[in-house]
Amino acid sequence: MYESMLTFADRHHIIPYESGANTVEDLKRFLNHTKEKDISKTWIEIGPDDGITIKEFVENPEKQESTLERFRQLARIYKSYYPDFARITIFDEAPLGAFDRDPQNKDYEAIFEQFKEYAPEAFSLMYEAFKDEFPQAEVGIFLHHPH
Repeated sequence: MYESMLTFADRHHIIPYESGANTVEDLKRFLNHTKEKDISKTWIEIGPDDGITIKEFVENPEKQESTLERFRQLARIYKSYYPDFARITIFDEAPLGAFDRDPQNKDYEAIFEQFKEYAPEAFSLMYEAFKDEFPQAEVGIFLHHPH
């Protein structure tokens, strides 16, 4: 899979994108392939750990630590391969999003209201964890909620 994607990216002078680089092993695998192809810039998509609601993530620092430490690790790995450039998208998609559904929310509107309340803080924490380790990285947030 990587072979044809990276060949296409190189041929058309586009930055290859990997949406499954949520672990150190997955990121290393992707970056090893890009380095083998002499690709100069890359882009990944990452998100929070499974098994946590956005409310728990924001309100409980212990629940944040695993995700934030993983973001720091990914930043250090990325920087070791590409010290001058990185593009990262922190991603969340409707209807359920990257965070688990809070069982107290019975309908989509309640889920979305809770997301609007807690998302600014949650995504700020993840953004800062990556940027603290890799300040020159371009980190953006993509919220795919079609409302």
